[in-house]
Amino acid sequence: MLSDLLPNTRRWVSGVRPSSIKMKIQIRLLQRLSHLLSRGYSLQHSLEILSFDSSLHPPIKRLKHHLLEGVSLEDALEELGFSKYVVSFLHVAKMDNKIEDALIKGSNLLLKQQTYQKKFVTLIRYPLVLFFLFIGLMVFTKQFLLPTFLQLYASMNYESAKITQLIKGLNLFTSLLIWLFPITAGAAGIWMWAKHKLRPTQLSRLYERLPLIRDIITLQTTFLFTYHFGCLLQSGVSVRKSLSLLSTSPHFPILHLETNTLYQELENGSSLSSSIRTCSFLKEDLATLIHQSQNEGKLSDDLIVYSEWIIEEIEQKASKFLSFIQPVMFLLLGISILFIYSSIMMPIFEWMKTM
Repeated sequence: MLSDLLPNTRRWVSGVRPSSIKMKIQIRLLQRLSHLLSRGYSLQHSLEILSFDSSLHPPIKRLKHHLLEGVSLEDALEELGFSKYVVSFLHVAKMDNKIEDALIKGSNLLLKQQTYQKKFVTLIRYPLVLFFLFIGLMVFTKQFLLPTFLQLYASMNYESAKITQLIKGLNLFTSLLIWLFPITAGAAGIWMWAKHKLRPTQLSRLYERLPLIRDIITLQTTFLFTYHFGCLLQSGVSVRKSLSLLSTSPHFPILHLETNTLYQELENGSSLSSSIRTCSFLKEDLATLIHQSQNEGKLSDDLIVYSEWIIEEIEQKASKFLSFIQPVMFLLLGISILFIYSSIMMPIFEWMKTM
């Protein structure tokens, strides 16, 4: 979920599909729809009222069209490109009849995402401008400055292995820096395309080999599992039935894989707490919590509380990540500029010593 901070990769982790519906519109629609439903309005009447808002009219019109065709609210919002967190909440809500709670939870989660994305854009804006100016400087150095120095040394019949190595190193560094952005963007595009072609088991094996991504997916999966599982248990659904229902959710492949594993383990006679320990993308302390909560008969409530703790942990990690962005980027820019300056000036000093 930390990668939700990156607007260009939002579909990968935040689950917002390519759509003309902006996040702020999604939040407004979800908040107002949940408010009307909680006051006793029907879904149809709520949508009629919301359609008077000019900013909500286009998505409401498309939403009503899907609903009239017999599509569920969950699938209709997914077709419109709403966050798959919202869709996932609604998938569970239709089982425990808590649509209003699902809409509120979804809007609150999107609101947090929007807040951190704004912080990210604010922090990255100035270093990013400097980075592109620096790229322009690199292009100028590679195309004009380096050839000029080479011609100067050639005209003076001066040769030095150190100078040649420095100029070659500067030329290589400049080329790498210029190609870094398109290569990174291309790799990200290929990954987002290929990711949806992989089966959950393949994704799981891949994530396990990437420590940083594994930690992010673990937090995401643990939050979704504890919240959805807790809600289903609170509504009176049994443990096995809850796991069976969660394993049918297609929106998060890793959650689907883990809940299916848990269900199979329970069918084989294992306890829920011991089954949790077999899941690679659920936090280890969750097993201890479940064991103690089952003994005390407070499993559903404790799971909801635990999901709130996971959100707090995600927020802390996101804040820590954001606090490092500017210093790290400025440090990299400073090192790069120092390297280029040294590469240009050291040959001059070398030449002056030989005079």
